[in-house]
Amino acid sequence: MTHISDTISLLYKIFFVGLLLQFFAFNIVTFSLGLDWELMQFVWLWKELLILWLILLTVSMILIRWEWRQIAATREILWLKAMFAIAVGITIWLNHLIHQLPRSTYALAFKYDFLGFLILFAWFHSSHFVETELRQKLVQRYGKILKIVLLLALGRYLITFVKPWVLKIFGYNNMIYEGTAGWQAPAVYYTHINQWLPRNSFLFERPTTRWFYLTAFFPLFYFLFLYKRKVQHTRARRTIYGVNILVTFSRAARGSWVIELLLLGLITKWVDRWIWSKRKVLKNVLLKTILPLCLLVWVIWVVWYRQVFDRQYSNTGHIAMLKQWIEMSIEKPLTWRWAASAGPGSHRNPNLYNGKWFNPENQFVQVFVEFGVIGFLPRFLLFLYLCIMGILPRLRQWIRPNMSDQYNYLTLDVTNSEDDRTISDSRRLIAMSVGLIWIAASGMILHSFVDRMVVYPFMLLFGIVLYHTRSSQGKIWTKPQK
Repeated sequence: MTHISDTISLLYKIFFVGLLLQFFAFNIVTFSLGLDWELMQFVWLWKELLILWLILLTVSMILIRWEWRQIAATREILWLKAMFAIAVGITIWLNHLIHQLPRSTYALAFKYDFLGFLILFAWFHSSHFVETELRQKLVQRYGKILKIVLLLALGRYLITFVKPWVLKIFGYNNMIYEGTAGWQAPAVYYTHINQWLPRNSFLFERPTTRWFYLTAFFPLFYFLFLYKRKVQHTRARRTIYGVNILVTFSRAARGSWVIELLLLGLITKWVDRWIWSKRKVLKNVLLKTILPLCLLVWVIWVVWYRQVFDRQYSNTGHIAMLKQWIEMSIEKPLTWRWAASAGPGSHRNPNLYNGKWFNPENQFVQVFVEFGVIGFLPRFLLFLYLCIMGILPRLRQWIRPNMSDQYNYLTLDVTNSEDDRTISDSRRLIAMSVGLIWIAASGMILHSFVDRMVVYPFMLLFGIVLYHTRSSQGKIWTKPQK
């Protein structure tokens, strides 16, 4: 058991670090050293091969140890896998039998629409063979990775101002548009409008991908390093995270972060305490937080309004595409098009709808356009349940305030270390659900679920945290000891 636990833990670490470094390494090898592009395209699949290896290893362990009931470790995971199987089954049926398209077409759609869920299931079941303390350390270790990422990202951003030529050594270029990485060197700057305006993408493909990453992982960062700690002790951490979001120059990233904080506050009763606190506290919050924040927003609005906020195509384009989707969905609501016909999101298809450009930039619209309502519904239910899974105790309390909920770990009075650990595990599950909510919110504007550098590590952590939380609650089936 120890050997298998160490092996799976090693796969976790390779996955965590590799996903963070792969784009940076790809740039060096391809655009700096000039090695073969076709070869690197194959190497790029290392993460999917690792996922397959983990699945085969987990299935082998279940067979060897004769733990068949691990396939349905809880009713919850069984229901989730049933929704996943229904969604995949329907979409395969639509692709192969209705539209008679090749497997390669469906493989592309599966990668962008469903692979994240498969990662969650794979890491959930593999966590059964990882020792309890090691599972705890894996989540804590990713918290440390988050802190390193935040610091290094600001260092890289400083280089773009002081010595931008240094980044050219690593395959970056400051004379091209952002987001064109793949067939030419990736951009250092956002150059579409003004070349003097840098956006911080760090080791990610583009600033929007970095925005997805920061908003998806902030709830975990919050519970690991900010929750129940005094503001004066965490001011530096809050500032660094805020600056990281600010320099993405993403309007949605800033709005997401503020609303995310409010949602976390509601779930943890922080807002309740804040509203009913003394006037002196309200006054301090007003003077030290709200007014400086408003001043900062005003300065940004005045200085960078045209460059950052007043982007007419960005402002109106999403709405226009949404209207077009409504027209398209009315035409064939049940089985509208076919796998990969609408994407991946943010890629345009001029021949999809009466010769008009169609760029969904929305994970929900894309799935609906590809598979119609019968393919969209089970996937949506699966996604929705994962979004509310961690916050269900709080939702129950909102609906029935006087109900005594044995799983409301956030308000439980802790009496011993075992209870304390269970509370900590539940908060991490809350963090993953809230993070997924903001991946969903991002997906209403841009297609965040295709960004593998965000979804892959996030769903990996979700699987570990889900198993560990349910295990600490005694809800996982375990094989009786002889």
